[in-house]
Amino acid sequence: MDVEASSHGGPPVLLRAWAECPYRASLAGGGSDLPYFYQQHGGAVVSAALDAKVKVTVRPASDGVTVVENGKTHRAVDIASLDDVFLRGALALSGVCGPLHMEILHGVSTGAGLGSSGAQSVAMMAALRAGAGLACEAHTLAEAACELEIDQLQRPVGKQDPYGVAFGGLKRISIARDGAVSVRPLDSGGAVARMLDNHVLLFDSGTRRSAATVLREVRDIPPERRDATLCQLRDQALRLAELLDTGIDAPKLGRILDRGWMLKASISASISLKVLDGWYTSARQAGAFGGRVLGAGGGGFLLLVASPERHDAIRESLGHPPELRFAISPTGLRVMTDPSGRVQRSAPAIGVSQTERPLGCLETRQVKRPLGDH
Repeated sequence: MDVEASSHGGPPVLLRAWAECPYRASLAGGGSDLPYFYQQHGGAVVSAALDAKVKVTVRPASDGVTVVENGKTHRAVDIASLDDVFLRGALALSGVCGPLHMEILHGVSTGAGLGSSGAQSVAMMAALRAGAGLACEAHTLAEAACELEIDQLQRPVGKQDPYGVAFGGLKRISIARDGAVSVRPLDSGGAVARMLDNHVLLFDSGTRRSAATVLREVRDIPPERRDATLCQLRDQALRLAELLDTGIDAPKLGRILDRGWMLKASISASISLKVLDGWYTSARQAGAFGGRVLGAGGGGFLLLVASPERHDAIRESLGHPPELRFAISPTGLRVMTDPSGRVQRSAPAIGVSQTERPLGCLETRQVKRPLGDH
């Protein structure tokens, strides 16, 4: 469905529904999920779903379409009339129609390098479809989110974010040359996830820059300068996936992340940032094994790997910047509905509603199909 198309022909929202989607931390392979690269070479990314989440609530309304996002309200007579192209596109692709009321609550501000737009689009479409009684399949919703940003909005972004948030835990995301995506779980015993939870620090630089801006600059670099490095980043992701399956300690992981960040930063000066370079140098001197800037670069969060006994020294060396606790979410997209259709004063706690469908159960699977009324 085209972003500008009306959704009057779809089923209406009849139930109150909730969806939550984790943010993600990309550990290796970022950049190899971009279309101009994977169409020639194939891509691979190692990604972790985080405990921080975006949450979306949908309920029936008497008339019109209202979307409240972190206190900002968008109102229109129907989905096709919404002023925000991203919201309009996601709601149109969901296959439902108004009237409806939607609320979006972000756990982290956008532009932080944690895959927020992918998490938001997947959660919005899931909540809408659940409210209309339609199927909410994680692979299909992730692919629809890719269609929205890459094909319809023409943003120069990759395919890792929607898949990185729709599925929980640590996983390898592989992108074939034809764009088909497969997701394979890693660390089945959970030992690496526990190590990461204890050893990883996430610091917010406070600087925000559109991922599309950075990635557009990378896209415009001549392929002979760009693709050799992206091949190395893809291959590093494949090697890291093997190590995460067999076991890896914190020092070795830190060295791998350090090497990956140096490679990625060498592609374009816009990927790095002077303040983050200074933070990284100070953190290494204070005992960090290694790390990387999350997302496309140019700002956002700095991820560091260090022994727990060095964490306070690292915080001190950076001047105690804002920090997000690193914790891996074992589940990805989760959807809940209230079959009674009653509108409650407040949403129930996640996981205690009458009908819950965790959709982040991992399996190796390829999908390239549109959303349908099923």
